[in-house]
Amino acid sequence: MNTTLADAIVELTAELTPVVVQLTAGGYGVDMVCFDDITARCDDTDTESIESLRQDCYHRLITSRGSLPTDDDVADPDEREYGFDILSLLHKGRTDAELRAAEAQMSDQLLKDDRVVNAEVTLGWSTNFKQLEVKCSITPQAEVADRPFELIIVLDSAGVATLVPQ
Repeated sequence: MNTTLADAIVELTAELTPVVVQLTAGGYGVDMVCFDDITARCDDTDTESIESLRQDCYHRLITSRGSLPTDDDVADPDEREYGFDILSLLHKGRTDAELRAAEAQMSDQLLKDDRVVNAEVTLGWSTNFKQLEVKCSITPQAEVADRPFELIIVLDSAGVATLVPQ
């Protein structure tokens, strides 16, 4: 790096004001708004908000179990069990019993978030559009929201997961 650039960085960073984030009682602080990618403005959200919970539930269902990097000596056992990978449901024949079992596993995965009181997942297949709809009815803790909300994810035959806006 040339000295002009290094000097400019030092000068500009000296003008920055440090921000201290006060953690809430739950201890989660703030989180980036990041469903599939961070926003252009790098927005953040209160982790005790319904928006943050909706985002985190979405991530639980699109993350392959065991894909989070962990240090086996210090990792929380729940981290190794994090995720479901809904894309694995595509391109394989499934019986009704297997689909009901997948719904139960997804509900269990959502309940691992301590902000979720109840979660019910329903899978629906559209043969016309070759899409799998994952509909989640989630009841959060009262501190997060005063009513249940829905999280709907549509998977297409190309393996793309799309979060339906609410």
